Amino acid sequence: MDKYQIHYENECYILGMMMRDNSLVDETRLKPKHFLNTHNRNLFKVMKELRNEEKPTDMMALSQIGENRMAIFGGINTLSNVYGLGVRGHNFNFIQQKMIEFVAIDEALQEVEAFIDKTKYAHSSQQLNELISKINNVQVTTIKPQSSFKEKLQQRILQHSAMPEQGLSGTSTGFISLNKALDGWQPSDLIVVAARPSVGKTAFVLETMRRGARASKDYMGTFFSCEMSEEKIIDRWIASEGKIPVAAMSNPNKFFSGRQEYWDKYHKACGELAEFSINVRSEKDINEIRAVIRKIVKDNPNKKHLFAIDHLGHIDIDESFDSNHLKFTYIMKYLKDMQKEFNVPIILVAQLNRSVEGKQDKAPTMADIRESGSIEEIADVIIFPHRPAYFDREQREVQEIHDVELIIAKNRNGFVGTLPFQFVKKTNLYLDKGM
Repeated sequence: MDKYQIHYENECYILGMMMRDNSLVDETRLKPKHFLNTHNRNLFKVMKELRNEEKPTDMMALSQIGENRMAIFGGINTLSNVYGLGVRGHNFNFIQQKMIEFVAIDEALQEVEAFIDKTKYAHSSQQLNELISKINNVQVTTIKPQSSFKEKLQQRILQHSAMPEQGLSGTSTGFISLNKALDGWQPSDLIVVAARPSVGKTAFVLETMRRGARASKDYMGTFFSCEMSEEKIIDRWIASEGKIPVAAMSNPNKFFSGRQEYWDKYHKACGELAEFSINVRSEKDINEIRAVIRKIVKDNPNKKHLFAIDHLGHIDIDESFDSNHLKFTYIMKYLKDMQKEFNVPIILVAQLNRSVEGKQDKAPTMADIRESGSIEEIADVIIFPHRPAYFDREQREVQEIHDVELIIAKNRNGFVGTLPFQFVKKTNLYLDKGM
């Protein structure tokens, strides 16, 4: 596809997203010059004018500004075209940056072509210096605006002053010992929770979300289940809250028959969960996940958020890579950029290599994470739920409550070590053994 056609489509994606989310018009770093198509450029100008007048820029508002004003951007045909394409674009900042870079390079090429034309018959240092100066000016315009260090320092001082003397600086983990170790899930962290299948990593993440919602009224947790159905995740939460066997949740009418105490627990658990600020989502595409997180954070600015994604191997991306290592590196960088942009803790569930089962002590290390290089490097916190009974079939089947070591193998900003927990596999319940 021609590069100018790609740029045109990016223009349409951006404008369509702005029509669907009017706040993007205020936040964008784009200028009219970044829209090479005349109709798109004029539409962008009209949208900026409307926002300056504190008016909406959605499809309805733009279609009612009058025929003369609509004519400058091609009328309803242009609106319909960009609005439809806006559905396909999710990563606003990525596309915006691509547009800025494209126009910057285009401007540089024009300067180079002018320089070549001027120097056909004569060379002079003045012409070269002019070219260098113009190219440098083009480069400066592509750099993101930055606050001065003094402004950043003042902002950090304000953040420090607003921190509570009591309570947690982060989002509650729901566990006393883990809150003491981490001071809650920090908004600066991308957290990886990794283990072998059925050890209890997803159960742990669901537990920290359920317990966190119980512990704090300003909590909001969102679980992206890329592997399991939403119904099965809800079943697990009901089982943990009601201390009901998870297996029975596949058909309560059958397995609760003659067990009124189970129905009592079930109804009480559902009543409690209905008051918790937690949710399960089924998005798997990384751009869709980003769009959901952005909207939730924007719509709930005063909440302490926690987002969890289960799991790394089931996240869908548009790009294709020659190896899982490159694919997982891309996903990790994308999630880290997302975490930094929205300033919220994100937990990513991941798998361990089978090789951990061949170790004498079976205790996992960061080298045991699948495609560990990029995950180990990019993650801020890495946690391994380690359940020794998982590796001993007899012990696993006889014991109802298993000891679990929560190994915090990496933490950029604090505690590294092991915390003792217990895991009730029957109900997927985690217990804080250290407290």
